[in-house]
Amino acid sequence: MSTVEKILDSIGLKTHELGSLDQTDSLILCRIFEAVQQYAMYHDKNPELESECEAIQTVIRKHLNQSVIR
Repeated sequence: MSTVEKILDSIGLKTHELGSLDQTDSLILCRIFEAVQQYAMYHDKNPELESECEAIQTVIRKHLNQSVIR
């Protein structure tokens, strides 16, 4: 299980459920992963986690742009 999946699991979500989130939940989740990404960049120096966070943010933003914000 990847770190991103562990974070999602800890807040009660699965990766396949991201498409069902509303705008507010999606924005909150995106901000959580922005914070984790910053931590990975500056404190933990973990490029793998940084990349995972960028990928999940891309998925969330795509969902926001296609499904939620119109």
